[in-house]
Amino acid sequence: MSRQDHRNFARIGWIGALAATLLASSAGGIGRTATPVPAPPGTIIVAKPGDLGPVLAPIQEKYKLPGMIAAILEGEHITAIGAVGVRKIGAPDPMTPHDVIHIGSCTKAMTATMIARLVEEKKLGWDTPLAQALPRLAPFMNADAAKITVAQLLNHTAGLSGNVAWADYDRTHKPLPEQRFNLAKDVLSKPPATPPGQTYLYSNAGYVVLGLIVEQIRAVPWETLIRDELFVPLGMRSAGLGAPGTPGMIDQPWGHTGSPPNLKPVHFDNPPCLGPAGCVHCTIEDWARFVSLHMQGLQGQAHLISAETFAALHTPAPGQGYAGGWFGSNPGWADGIAYNHAGSNTSWYCTVWMAPKKNFAVLVVTNSGQGDAGKACDDANTALVDYHLKPKAAGK
Repeated sequence: MSRQDHRNFARIGWIGALAATLLASSAGGIGRTATPVPAPPGTIIVAKPGDLGPVLAPIQEKYKLPGMIAAILEGEHITAIGAVGVRKIGAPDPMTPHDVIHIGSCTKAMTATMIARLVEEKKLGWDTPLAQALPRLAPFMNADAAKITVAQLLNHTAGLSGNVAWADYDRTHKPLPEQRFNLAKDVLSKPPATPPGQTYLYSNAGYVVLGLIVEQIRAVPWETLIRDELFVPLGMRSAGLGAPGTPGMIDQPWGHTGSPPNLKPVHFDNPPCLGPAGCVHCTIEDWARFVSLHMQGLQGQAHLISAETFAALHTPAPGQGYAGGWFGSNPGWADGIAYNHAGSNTSWYCTVWMAPKKNFAVLVVTNSGQGDAGKACDDANTALVDYHLKPKAAGK
């Protein structure tokens, strides 16, 4: 699979999916009284949203970023959205709220959701050891690595190293499932860096192993599965893999490396085998569809998987704060646990905060991945939370 194939792989199949939806909606409906039904998963309503441009502009200027996009999600409604800056330094094309963005490690929550579906189907358990989850690899596993559980991979307590020489696997040009198989074979043949289940150690490699588990059980590449199990059901029509846009063109924003004033526009992404840990791109509206799925799931309004499974997926190991692609914390404004994550492929940076008890989330992205990009997104998160909560406080 070429890089262009990888980038576009998750975009195909929409005509067939739409046709199936139309057929399903028309069958058996003639002459019957319509019955109200819950909105399907992925439903997002954007009706006269507030403009976040004035909120983002001073932050973009302070940190000298190329551009920023942000949205506030309230239940199934995007109540505010905005963009500032340009798609590419040195070009006049403005960033727009509907541009495609790269969400980096926020992909991990998507892979975790695919794992949760397998658990719900009883094809896997949270406590299934890797020797059982990946039987073809079991003969090559280190004895301690063989005992690592699915939950430990999800919660970054497996003890696996954070990264590997990704480019070495990319250079083989083998099919992506084979690249991930060989990567997992190498990683799991060594003893874990820390005893499994004891220490938090963030690991991209661990989430690639989770992606391998999904494709080994389904006998389908992860790239196909994320399309069929998440993008299509949620209506994420912009979603794909790799750097946004067409190489050499400015039809979508470019990422940027370096720090101001020496920003360099680039069009690249992580090696495709790293997909399950961080290669998804989509519009911020489509990203909000996925965030809404989890927010509603934690509120008991579950789609795709049950509320019980959502709760289990978001439950960290004792004494830890990470679970299933989300960090949990208790900021005062959230009235309970708020879930967050950041993502970067080194040329983009994004963050999401989700507060189920308050029924809202804030999503922020900049097309710059280094320097103070993270601080800028943190400042934007704070500004968006204030923007959302202050009118409500004033109305009390």
